[in-house]
Amino acid sequence: MRVGVAYWQGRVSPVFDEARHLVVVTIAAGREIGRDRLLLQTRNLWDRVRILSEQGVDVLLCGAISSPLEKALEASGIRVFGFLTGEWEPILASFLDARGPAAFPEPADAKRRPVRRIKAGAARPRPPLRRRPPQNPPSRENKP
Repeated sequence: MRVGVAYWQGRVSPVFDEARHLVVVTIAAGREIGRDRLLLQTRNLWDRVRILSEQGVDVLLCGAISSPLEKALEASGIRVFGFLTGEWEPILASFLDARGPAAFPEPADAKRRPVRRIKAGAARPRPPLRRRPPQNPPSRENKP
């Protein structure tokens, strides 16, 4: 199995769509047997999918990821575990310790906080408008 981790300054890259660095770790029998570092020079969604597929990546560990890119990666057979934060090495280690994908819940299983929506007009009331005092127009005295 090959696991890709998008990283930036020793941490999981905050947004995979903009990530430039990727480490691809080869795992056999639950142990790491090799690492390759890649520089992602393209922001194109399809190029990123192609690069990861060509590298044989089976699992991607990353920070935030756009829905279209996540769906494209999953359609190409790459499992995505997104919205991870922290230093990338401990995250990879916990992924390996839990024997793979069981380390992280599937996004559909993760409980998310409900979005609080405010109905129109329910927000705090606006302060009353202040009326400006009328301005005196310039006088027309002594004009020809």
